[in-house]
Amino acid sequence: MRAGLIMTLEIRWIEDLLALEQEKSISQAAEIRHVTQSAFTRRIQNIENALGFQILKRYSKNIDFRSWSSLTSIFKKHTKSTHYNH
Repeated sequence: MRAGLIMTLEIRWIEDLLALEQEKSISQAAEIRHVTQSAFTRRIQNIENALGFQILKRYSKNIDFRSWSSLTSIFKKHTKSTHYNH
């Protein structure tokens, strides 16, 4: 059960980040993900807290990822270790 919960959270994280990458806007990404902007912002902050670093550059009109390649690398490594350990 716990492994399923962890995998579900990872998929949600990836979907949230992909929405951000596509829209370049927290409010528009939140709309696509069917949550309020404040809830979506908290979700992104939770991802950043879990990873241990800030993943977004926030501007007044849009956002940009600090290092998309580093982020995808972390997800790949974590997904492999989760897959092989369960």
